[in-house]
Amino acid sequence: MLLDYLYDYEMLVRLASFVLVFAAFAIWELLAPRRVQQYPKVVRWINNLSITLLNTLITRLAIPLAAVTMAAIAQQQNLGLLNQVNLPVWLLIIIAVVIMYLFYGDCTACTTQTWILSLLPGSGFILLKLYCQQL
Repeated sequence: MLLDYLYDYEMLVRLASFVLVFAAFAIWELLAPRRVQQYPKVVRWINNLSITLLNTLITRLAIPLAAVTMAAIAQQQNLGLLNQVNLPVWLLIIIAVVIMYLFYGDCTACTTQTWILSLLPGSGFILLKLYCQQL
């Protein structure tokens, strides 16, 4: 399936897309410049690529860190619906995965859900995995 391929090779697809778009704009700039350049193209391209690389690194580190930090703060301050009930952790994980599934409305997050549920005993993991493969 195409979505499975995109999830498996997400980084490669992103990199290939970036390289293709960058090459297209670089060729366009070489063939039809809109103004006289004050700085050499190589210097500008290196600067732009450096900013892009830095932006990618910061985004890849900051977003997951922010999500984990907010989850830790919510747990410490007893915020959220699942922090208000006294249930076993394995049941809270199942409830959270089901709620997440209902918000997404499809099985795009099934790969994440299956590895979370694989940690739990019982047949819930197998049933969810079979259901996700049917979609």
